[in-house]
Amino acid sequence: MLLWLYIVISGTVLWVDFGTGCDYSVNKCGAWSDGDVQIGVLSSCFSKVENVGYREHVGTLVRMLAIIHTIDTINNSSFLPGVRLGYYICDTCSDASRAIQSTEHMLATNGSWFGQCALNQMPRVKVIIGPRYSEVALIVARLLALYMVPQISTSASAEALSDRQRFPAFLRTVPSDIHQTKALAKLMSHFKWDWVGVVYGDDDYGQNAFQGFVADAQVENVCVAFKERLPYNLNSMDIDTKIRELANKIINSSAKVVLLILKEELVRKLFDEMIQQNISRTWIASDSWSMSQETAQMDGINQVGNILGFSFITGPNPGFEEYLQDLSIPPGAENKFIEQYKQMGASKDYLTTTVNIRTAYGERMAVLSIAHALKKLLKCNETACAGDTNFPPWMVRLNPHISHIIPLRYLFFSVAFKF
Repeated sequence: MLLWLYIVISGTVLWVDFGTGCDYSVNKCGAWSDGDVQIGVLSSCFSKVENVGYREHVGTLVRMLAIIHTIDTINNSSFLPGVRLGYYICDTCSDASRAIQSTEHMLATNGSWFGQCALNQMPRVKVIIGPRYSEVALIVARLLALYMVPQISTSASAEALSDRQRFPAFLRTVPSDIHQTKALAKLMSHFKWDWVGVVYGDDDYGQNAFQGFVADAQVENVCVAFKERLPYNLNSMDIDTKIRELANKIINSSAKVVLLILKEELVRKLFDEMIQQNISRTWIASDSWSMSQETAQMDGINQVGNILGFSFITGPNPGFEEYLQDLSIPPGAENKFIEQYKQMGASKDYLTTTVNIRTAYGERMAVLSIAHALKKLLKCNETACAGDTNFPPWMVRLNPHISHIIPLRYLFFSVAFKF
């Protein structure tokens, strides 16, 4: 499979400070709507940043809203006649412990965690979408594999998650990092960049992607000038010191090309330091930040040099733009995320002008794949669904080749540019 080589461009800032975004009770979470079949969502609209509280990541908010919009679209159609899809959305704050707590709550029956009792109990949540990051998705996948609760991630790309023996209930709408690292090495070989630096996070995503890249780089005769590992936790006491040390290593290295396999928040910290020191390089972005408009919108970003990155092809989501421009909470539903977003008083087209909404294509694919599996399980025809909606989660048989629902293609092209 091939990847889309994406060019990071400039725009407007997407971080919105809400102060206490992650203070939702695990027993309540942030958004829900009743249905005959409930879909659980582990989102990460909020993430702890620099010990200054919590901020809402508007790009991730849009991804979460894409799930709700697709569910509403299915409910308003005759695709599952007589069956209504509901949702239960919890914010993990990109934290593994919170993700486990939220997962346990979603799978509880009458207030008790179903894993404590007989396996024939049937939680209302039948499928879980998420989490966003690989290191959190891996931990949740281990838990869900015990009870064969289907899980679909739209962005976790760690190669380990492809192991069907360890994670038999896990699927995703993006390819494994094994394809990305091969493409990264081929890109460098194409431009004859054979002396490069690599910076990666110490989480599962960063370490696995780094190891894969080193192996693929050897095949393409690309040498690693230096390697540096950063803690993925932004609250690490010495993160600022490590960023300064990394900047000095990059400055003192003869490598003029640097691959960054990092979360976008860490990339912005590094770029802040590079901008202050007026240092430029050619930067290669992994999929975790290649489409980050927050990074592209940084003051002084033009000073850091060329940026090229890999990401996945996007696609249309009919009616989603209009949905975002007229955001509302329907009767009977609750949504703390929308409520807090509206408190900022943004214009109605804020989300559609500051976020590339086509990046939420994977969320649409995930919901549609669930709907197709339910249509088969519930024996639906054009007028009714004959099956019982009270079924154990393992009966939802998602096709491991999700791309049969919506064709998923990967494009590759090489382009060098300057801001």
